[in-house]
Amino acid sequence: MTTSSPSKVFDYKMLRLLMGVIAISLPLLVWLRASTTLPSISASYYTESRDIFVGALFVIAAFLWAYNGHTPWQARWSKIAALDAAFV
Repeated sequence: MTTSSPSKVFDYKMLRLLMGVIAISLPLLVWLRASTTLPSISASYYTESRDIFVGALFVIAAFLWAYNGHTPWQARWSKIAALDAAFV
């Protein structure tokens, strides 16, 4: 008799990889979309690239909320970071 584990949509490695890809590509995507030179990535909020900036922050916040880490402290800190990213 074999027991099957429930299928996961994302495992932790994929979740971390996607978070990293989004975070690394965010400055490039914002720079390509913005029509002016930006002094910081936060300044993109006032340009055409606002949707990319805000959308990426919400996606990262959702991934951080889903991430539980290996210890209870990592789970707590990821939830705090998710709320911080969403409220930025």
